[in-house]
Amino acid sequence: MQKTKVTRIEATIYKFFEKMTKTDMLILDDFGLTHLEQQQQLDLMDIIEYRYGITSTIIEPILKLLID
Repeated sequence: MQKTKVTRIEATIYKFFEKMTKTDMLILDDFGLTHLEQQQQLDLMDIIEYRYGITSTIIEPILKLLID
């Protein structure tokens, strides 16, 4: 998600979103490992919404297993 911050600064965010929509499969591995700033959260939601019903997106969250 750091890439969205840089593209926003460079004013190329729409090109980045277009690239993410054209990718056949997007895999977000270790999702939740770091905190996303509010704008990064909105950017991620936009990417997921753009991709919905068009291409595949896999989100692999970090799960902490509690064993008693």
